[in-house]
Amino acid sequence: MSKRQNCQSLKVALSAFTVVAIFSLFAIGCDDYSHNSITNTPPANYVTLLAYRTFGGLGYDWGAAITTTAEGDYVITGSTNSNGYGDNTVYLAKVNSSGSLVWYNWAGGWGDDNGMAVAMAPDGNIIVAGYTTSYDVIEGTKIDPNSGKPVDDYSFFLAKVLPDDGEKAWESAFGDTAYVERGYALALSSDAYYVAGYQHRGESLEDVYIVKADLNGDSVWQKAFGTDNLDRALSMVRTTDDNFVVGGYTKPTGTNKSSAYLLKINPDGDQLWERIHTDSDYGLTVYSVVGTSDGGLVAACAAMPVSTEVGTSNALYVIRMHADGTVVWKQGYPQSGINEPRTIIESADGGFLVMGQYYAGHKPLIAKIDAEGKFVWSDDAGGVVGYGMSMASFPGGYVVTGSTTYPNHEILNDVMFFIFEEDLTNL
Repeated sequence: MSKRQNCQSLKVALSAFTVVAIFSLFAIGCDDYSHNSITNTPPANYVTLLAYRTFGGLGYDWGAAITTTAEGDYVITGSTNSNGYGDNTVYLAKVNSSGSLVWYNWAGGWGDDNGMAVAMAPDGNIIVAGYTTSYDVIEGTKIDPNSGKPVDDYSFFLAKVLPDDGEKAWESAFGDTAYVERGYALALSSDAYYVAGYQHRGESLEDVYIVKADLNGDSVWQKAFGTDNLDRALSMVRTTDDNFVVGGYTKPTGTNKSSAYLLKINPDGDQLWERIHTDSDYGLTVYSVVGTSDGGLVAACAAMPVSTEVGTSNALYVIRMHADGTVVWKQGYPQSGINEPRTIIESADGGFLVMGQYYAGHKPLIAKIDAEGKFVWSDDAGGVVGYGMSMASFPGGYVVTGSTTYPNHEILNDVMFFIFEEDLTNL
């Protein structure tokens, strides 16, 4: 039996134990289960948990992004040091519609490699983006750990992965060896792949950085964008006019107050517009920007009250925009309980579901906002404990990945995965 098969057997066994445990708890306690008490009094179930699994080995494993396939399966990327090569290795897993592991694999080299975004290409293959220290970007090759060559600074990472078994078709890295680049977001077209993140050139020099690669993983162009402040991109979406919008933040050096930053470019990397959205009471960071059915945009932000310490009382904040990035409405939602929103998705009724993290409860929460910006409800996912990092939709429901604890190297953690549907009977 191969090492990968051994790992899969261990993960499936651990997952089966976890599933029995959580569904036993769910079945026993469903009559008086206490859901999110922040907004629901008495408790009402707005989220129905359909499946829950954890995957992992004896080290640190987490899922950072998830997408759905045309066949109804799910693909997760993230990071692991339970298996693989170096300090962190890009984690790859395919899960079927019932939540069972189909395959598990990894990508990267002997450095610190992290998968941060994943998408299905038009040809049915899997595209993964993130950042790596395992590549010599000048030579375009992995660094041999026996060569004595030092590990490079962080660079963008991009890989094409085969859907049947998770094997790599190719891997690439992009950036400037003099600087640090980290990729967080991914968008695809029929003839290219786009990765967005940031380039760090010093304490007061940080720009949005975007790379366009062709279908073979070779660089077409690499460009920096932004203001005179510290700028980062954390999300990217392809728009209905076949251009691209990135969302993130801009922040003056020496201050904790950020502003929501939106940038639109065309496939040639030409800037079409730039929008900076502020709030007098909050510092804003865009974690997720997506297109809406009317051709506009909506962004889920973390809002930090200007009167508090960093991260102590962050709240959900949503900005709905026209196609040109100007505001339709914007609103903060401290009543949601979400401190760090990770994904926003337009629902079938024209409203929005936001998945994010409730720090004090150490659990992911789901919030519903209607099309006009009115808060509707917030709920947990049947008692799931962990750190939610990404959500995707499929016909009839939603799927989330993340980590069983905060994803770091201080507490052992596994990849967390659950499927849920919105329960409309309580509205």
